[in-house]
Amino acid sequence: MASSAKNGMNGYLITKDIVPTLINKYDIKELKVLGHACKQLKRLEDEFISEFKWTLGDKAVIKKVDAESLASDMKSKLTELREANPNHILISLDRVYVPMADHHIEVTRGLDPHTSQSLHGVNRHNTMPVEVQITDLRWLQDIKKRNNMGRPLMVILTDVGAFDGTTLKMLVSLLQENGIKVDKIVLGVSTSWGHTALKDAYGDSVFVCNLYDDIYEWMELRDLMLIDGRQAVMGHYVNGIRHFVPYSEMLVKEAHVINIASYEKAARKTCYKFYNQVMELLDELQINRDRVGKHVMLAKRS
Repeated sequence: MASSAKNGMNGYLITKDIVPTLINKYDIKELKVLGHACKQLKRLEDEFISEFKWTLGDKAVIKKVDAESLASDMKSKLTELREANPNHILISLDRVYVPMADHHIEVTRGLDPHTSQSLHGVNRHNTMPVEVQITDLRWLQDIKKRNNMGRPLMVILTDVGAFDGTTLKMLVSLLQENGIKVDKIVLGVSTSWGHTALKDAYGDSVFVCNLYDDIYEWMELRDLMLIDGRQAVMGHYVNGIRHFVPYSEMLVKEAHVINIASYEKAARKTCYKFYNQVMELLDELQINRDRVGKHVMLAKRS
């Protein structure tokens, strides 16, 4: 979930990404052959949006995007760029939308549940520190140099979206400090003003598949329906199970949703209602809900 935090705007972009998150991020591949379950999950997504919408205010305008459609747009642009640049390596920051990249950098934003301090550039659960992941790329670079007569490793970097671009810029800098040139950047979504800011930094190497002019907030249903959130740091990996802070703990601070302070309790109730329905469906399918992970509550809720 990423905020544009632009006052005076009333547009909300909501990405419907529950099914690909379960399949691609949590490796619940069984769902691929369970069409009835996928349809049920998509129905829950639509029901959630209908219930949650009233917390956004009377003037809120909802724009819904299916993750599958967004992933298809990204795939088309990435295919075009790879055909034009066959020696480039494709690196993805999001397995949900680009699961078949040459390499994934497993990075996210973390949160210390004791202090509520946010941390950028945290490696995902069960992955190596980001610096070690970059070192692995340097090893790949050595191979590419030998195969390409000393030419540096050229990268196409992709992510589902970047509004403020903090994590993206950090990674580009880290890659380039290690001699890996980011030649192209492909994003699924952004605002027009966010795109301008990125182009100011990286020029015409930035490509955005879907631009929006009037978005106050971008919300992903995997966050609002509480199957994902901020990765819990400070030792919250227990028995190999991913632990994360659900967005129900930080609807005001992180979601920046208009009028949410007035409706926070009801909004949180809606989030948990649909989270429970998703978990109950997994139980019915005899899929261990620990594969999604477990919630960690904040010591002091924001």
